Amino acid sequence: MKIAVIGATGKTGHLVVEQALKQGYDVTAIVRSPEKLQEDIPVIKRDILDLTKEDIEPFDVVVSCFGVRVGQEQQHIPVNKHFVDIFAGTDTRLIEVGTGANLYTDDSRNKKVLDFLPAMKKQSELLEEAYQVLQDSKDVNWTYLAPPFHYNFDGPATGHYRTGTDYVIVDKKGISEISYADLALALVDEIKNKQFEKQMFTATYE
Repeated sequence: MKIAVIGATGKTGHLVVEQALKQGYDVTAIVRSPEKLQEDIPVIKRDILDLTKEDIEPFDVVVSCFGVRVGQEQQHIPVNKHFVDIFAGTDTRLIEVGTGANLYTDDSRNKKVLDFLPAMKKQSELLEEAYQVLQDSKDVNWTYLAPPFHYNFDGPATGHYRTGTDYVIVDKKGISEISYADLALALVDEIKNKQFEKQMFTATYE
C-alpha cells in the first residue's frame, strides 16, 4: 500500500512516517523542506496549496499532519477546501490529524470541547469551520483524527490505545490522554482497519 504524509518533518508527521515504515508501507513525504527529513524515503517537494490531483492519485492514503502556529488557524479552511477539490472523485483516502476541540464532551453530543475554551473561542471556531468543510464534502473518502485533551509529545510509546468516535473518551483513570507515538500508531492502524471512514475518531490510553 502506498502512503503519502503531508508534514512528514513535523512532530506528528515524523512519527506517522516512522510507524508506517515499521508496518511495511511504501511511504512518501510531501514537504516543503526535504532536508529536514529524518528518513530516506521518496519526496514530493510541494507547498500544500500547490498539491494537485495528479500528485495524490498514485497513493492509496494521504495523511495530512499539516499544522500552523497559534493565531494562524484560519489557514486550515483554504487547505481543507483545496483537499476537497483535489481528492473528490479519486480513490485516494484522506486522513487528517485535526484538533480535539471539535470533539463533543460526552455521548449526549450537546456540547463540544471548544465551548469550554473561551480564551480560544476564535481559534476553535476556525478549526470547527475547517472540519465542517470535510463533513460537507460529497465525494471525498476522509477521516478526521482528533487528539485527546492531553496530547503528550514526551509520553511513552506503550503500543496500546482505545478508540472512540466524535466525543471525549477517557482511560481507566478517567483521563483523556495519549502520547504522540501512540496516536501515530492508532492512525496507521486505521489505515488498515478502515473503521472510521467519512467520520471523526479519537484515541486515548486504555
